[in-house]
Amino acid sequence: MKVTTSIIWCIFTVIFIVLGFAHLQEVDNTIPPFAVPKFAPQGASITLGTAENKVGLEEPVRLFVKDFNQHLKSQDKANATANSRAAFGYFAAALTALVSLLLVWEQDICRRFRKQKPVETG
Repeated sequence: MKVTTSIIWCIFTVIFIVLGFAHLQEVDNTIPPFAVPKFAPQGASITLGTAENKVGLEEPVRLFVKDFNQHLKSQDKANATANSRAAFGYFAAALTALVSLLLVWEQDICRRFRKQKPVETG
């Protein structure tokens, strides 16, 4: 029974350590900034609307890209924080599983030691 419990705690320890390192690797992953592809040749402008009401698209698209890239930066920061916290949680779980494994072994060693040593009565 103790061997089965020990194997289970070893498996949990390894799984939690692997998951912790996987989240640590994800901390540095970032989304690249968005860039507007060129729709018109150099010097030409893209407009929308009728002949008398033309609206240029360069400025609204540029503002959108700026706001969108700010959003990507905030998402990168949030993802890094979430992955750091997840890694910490998995390492804490691995430590807990390791301590549980050591407690199982300690109980088994103490039990065997008590069986081997005769009790002296006086």
